[in-house]
Amino acid sequence: MRDKDLRRLTGIYQVSVNDCKYVGSTEANFSTRKRNHNSLLRLNKHHSPLLQREYNREGPESAEFSPLVIMDDVSLMRKWESALINSGAFVANSAHNGRAHLFVNVV
Repeated sequence: MRDKDLRRLTGIYQVSVNDCKYVGSTEANFSTRKRNHNSLLRLNKHHSPLLQREYNREGPESAEFSPLVIMDDVSLMRKWESALINSGAFVANSAHNGRAHLFVNVV
């Protein structure tokens, strides 16, 4: 998906560095969240220590941002995000600014 398209879409996304995957949602737009994650990773200040460690080890070219579900209904977005969290398919999760995010390490 082109960056131009990311500026007008919202929903659930994934940031991955190799097998370490972070899943979150955005009400703003994918482009803003992508820039925010990239900036935090470059500054070594990302709120996911697992993702930050992988990024530091593998370098910026290893980070990928991928929209997973495109939607603009915030309540539906929250339900999808909760379903992902409650699925038990993820090895760890954490809260950031009152919003749940998933940190996934695929073995």
